[in-house]
Amino acid sequence: MRIAGFILSDKPSHRIVRHLVLWIVYCTYFWVQSLAPRQFAEFGNSDTYYFAFLNLCCFAPVFIFTVYFSIYYLLPRTLARKRYVLFLCGLLLLYAVGTVINYFMAGLFLGHVHYSVPVDVNFEHQMEFGNYNTRWGMIIAIVVMGGKLAKNWYLQQRENLVMLDRKNRTEMQLQKSRLHPAFLFRSLDTIYKHIQEGSGKELPLILSLSDLLSYSLYENGEGLVPLERELEQLRDFVAIEQEGNGIDTDDENV
Repeated sequence: MRIAGFILSDKPSHRIVRHLVLWIVYCTYFWVQSLAPRQFAEFGNSDTYYFAFLNLCCFAPVFIFTVYFSIYYLLPRTLARKRYVLFLCGLLLLYAVGTVINYFMAGLFLGHVHYSVPVDVNFEHQMEFGNYNTRWGMIIAIVVMGGKLAKNWYLQQRENLVMLDRKNRTEMQLQKSRLHPAFLFRSLDTIYKHIQEGSGKELPLILSLSDLLSYSLYENGEGLVPLERELEQLRDFVAIEQEGNGIDTDDENV
């Protein structure tokens, strides 16, 4: 399957894989940026990588909650219904709740790490850690909501094009159903007159009519039709109509 099809697919299995890929990529990035040794020598210390992992485990729940609350509650209930003020209020409330939760998670995190340069576990540092990591959650939530809105817009536009194409085809078939009976009656009457008169034009008319019907039934329903083929059918149509109206096609060509 193509990447675009995989991204736009609504199959549960594809949706689960998309979410797993998102969180694997994001959590890996967050873990890497959480590597914060105070001295260069700490790059060789396993605690540096353990503390980054502990940081991820402490603050990832708020990331996940923020994203799914945004796309499954805020987006459909506020932004999709054009309740922009309520949406902004919801974002601010979500940010505040996330900060409070991360304040306590920051206390848990700071209480289990021992950097070479100690960090005091106090209100200021807990709020700093909590606020900083909550911003990360809000950023990923906004990015995911933007992607979901773009996806919904694209699918809606594609559905509109499909419906428009169906409408045009239906209207075309309706016009054909109105045109064919009268055209066939005139054409058959013209052919019958030429047979009665023995003018010798009945055979080319029969061939032209047969080609027109074949084209109308089997060819012009395709997405693209060669211009030469379309012009050829128009010439046959005009020739049959001229014969039915008593116009000499030879004189017209001269």
